[in-house]
Amino acid sequence: MIAQLRELYDSMPVWVKRMVSVVPFGYRLGSTFRKTLAFIKESDRWDADRLQEYQAKELARLLETSIKHVPYYSKYRKLLSKQPFNILREIEPISKTEIQKNFDLFILPEQLRGAYHKTYTGGSSGKPLKIYQNNDILEMEWAFMIAQWMRAGYRPGDRRAAFRGVEFKENRTEIVRENPVYDEILLSPFDLTEEALAEYVDAIRKFKPGFLRGYPSAITVLARYILDNGIAPIRSIRSVLCGSEGLIEGQRELIESAFDARVFSWYGMSEKVVLAGECEKSHVYHAFPQYGITEIIDSHGNVTNEPGTEGEIVGTGFLNRVMPFIRYRLDDSARIVDSRCSECGRNHLLLTDVVGHRVQDAIIGKSGSRVSMTAINMHDATFAGIRQFQFRQKHPGEVTLLIKVSRNFTDERRNLVLKSLRAKTRDDIRYDIRIVDSIDVSGMGKGVYLKQELDVPL
Repeated sequence: MIAQLRELYDSMPVWVKRMVSVVPFGYRLGSTFRKTLAFIKESDRWDADRLQEYQAKELARLLETSIKHVPYYSKYRKLLSKQPFNILREIEPISKTEIQKNFDLFILPEQLRGAYHKTYTGGSSGKPLKIYQNNDILEMEWAFMIAQWMRAGYRPGDRRAAFRGVEFKENRTEIVRENPVYDEILLSPFDLTEEALAEYVDAIRKFKPGFLRGYPSAITVLARYILDNGIAPIRSIRSVLCGSEGLIEGQRELIESAFDARVFSWYGMSEKVVLAGECEKSHVYHAFPQYGITEIIDSHGNVTNEPGTEGEIVGTGFLNRVMPFIRYRLDDSARIVDSRCSECGRNHLLLTDVVGHRVQDAIIGKSGSRVSMTAINMHDATFAGIRQFQFRQKHPGEVTLLIKVSRNFTDERRNLVLKSLRAKTRDDIRYDIRIVDSIDVSGMGKGVYLKQELDVPL
């Protein structure tokens, strides 16, 4: 229902959208949403054996359809007599680049697709991936997201304020927008000026949402504005829901200080192969076993379940029936904590230290060293007064830092930033700090912390 009516809904005047909000939340999102959410609630506390049984059933369905009808996987036809998990282990992991080069080999024939739509990944790497998805995947995805937010106290129908970029791509003059079908107001991550931030605070106070969700980069800017100006916490906000970007060190503490509310973070992607989020009692990511199969592959290329082991994240998604992603390499890594959470009791794969392996996640020193963005903490007290920042690199060992600052930012503060950066990277990187009026974000409105223009192999 969401996919079919989205264009119609977006074209409606606000007063008509408000009428839609009278319909109970579950019925707005459709029958597949209701069915999926009910299943997630039912299976949330299943024991490990029952969850594995469910995964085996879903995997068998996925593999049979893919091997019989998706051209790329036809080479595995001889494996169909084996158990589904054994088949999975014999399929070679696939990358986004390989799919882009051979796109038609990874989709079902037209006559078998049913109702579907086309979408793209965010393209932060500059090379977005085209994806075909069955229309009801959006309802299923929403059910999983709602289930994730419910751990933070959210209930369908609760009000939210959200920093999301898609809705503002076409009209960036409007910075606050009502979205009644989802019981939320949208705030533009493209406009984070002092005037806009003041308007966002006023809009949130007036709307009284229970939850603030969106990109950590935009929420952090708002949090800094609130703290720098001594603005009292917005008491209606009970939790802050951060996704679509990883949290950089220090962001959680800053956001929680500004809003006097806990931050809940989740990890997911447009390809819909892995969804993992924090539970009520910990900051460890719990991978939904009903969403797909999450594997960690160690440096020797072996699947591992050993706690403490770090490796590459590889996902097989259950939701997409039109373009299956089987053993899809995410260019991210994580460390395994356990296969069960002792805090909440869920039998989910637990992950921490989720980081990206993409070039833009690291600065290159003149010696050839790689400095992870997570190692450059821009969110401690040293950087008070900085609203946004962005590193840019064109040459090894040379980095330009663009900063957007508050009115009370001084040369002394600027020198303190420079001193702090030099202390982290010594003489291996020379910094040029420039104060600017605006900083680029991605086409989706996400923060781009590093524009890496070096052609460096992964």
